[in-house]
Amino acid sequence: ILEGIERVRNVYPTLTVTPCILLAPGWSQKVAVGKALLAKTQKLNGMFHCMAYLDVDCAEADDYQKVVGWKNKNYIDKNAYVLWPMQAIGEKIYHLSSVAGALTASTDASHGGNPATSPSNQICNATAAVLEDGTEVVLDLEQANLLNAGGVTTILNLNGFRLWGNYTAVYPTNTDIKDAFLSVKRMFDWQGNTFALTFFQKVDSLMNRRLIDSVIDTENIRLNALQAQGFLAGASIAYREDLNPATELLAGNIKFIQKYTPYPPAQSITNVLEYDVDMLTQALSE
Repeated sequence: ILEGIERVRNVYPTLTVTPCILLAPGWSQKVAVGKALLAKTQKLNGMFHCMAYLDVDCAEADDYQKVVGWKNKNYIDKNAYVLWPMQAIGEKIYHLSSVAGALTASTDASHGGNPATSPSNQICNATAAVLEDGTEVVLDLEQANLLNAGGVTTILNLNGFRLWGNYTAVYPTNTDIKDAFLSVKRMFDWQGNTFALTFFQKVDSLMNRRLIDSVIDTENIRLNALQAQGFLAGASIAYREDLNPATELLAGNIKFIQKYTPYPPAQSITNVLEYDVDMLTQALSE
């Protein structure tokens, strides 16, 4: 398994496909495997970033109250999306990392391949939440939210079983929105990877103003389109002289600064009910 994880670096050179989610269902609950996956999520092939979907060991964490402690001991990382327990469809039991991976891919595909929308609250077609030995796990919303508050995603039966949790494993240690929310983190990874792939062809071109303007114009057109589609609150890219001192320019290095603001997921929607006495008196008046 560890040797196979090492070969993830061959995916892009062989297939020109950028890995976005790394998972090893049935193995990632073993910490050595999970950490090997995490090691590949940063600067893969020297330029790409991605997420690892990791399972909690259901044998060690056989109760929801043990789960966050297990996660904090083993996986506190902005590139990890940690899941507990497992799910059953009839007699078949699935590791939740595989379910979450499929739901994420499906959600991305339904939005044109864009990762801005969270897979949380998406129906996962389970018939039960279970431990590895098949023992059923029954969670209510409050218990599921306690897991979420510890940076763990679960499944919840609320008008059908659905994936439940938006936080990466770095939460609540780190609450920075670009690290803590899965969808925002994946948008940043996607943006960085897309930029690298788009402008790699410009590397080793003449380092003149035409090159700089070409990058800025091309990128701003793409970012404006994403904003118009509702995936971003706003975004822009600029070349600043203070980020590009003569020493760096003489070495052939150019740096751009990009402002990039994906929308966070709507974690809660609250409706405040009030009793209006005036409405009552008006309704009863002659």
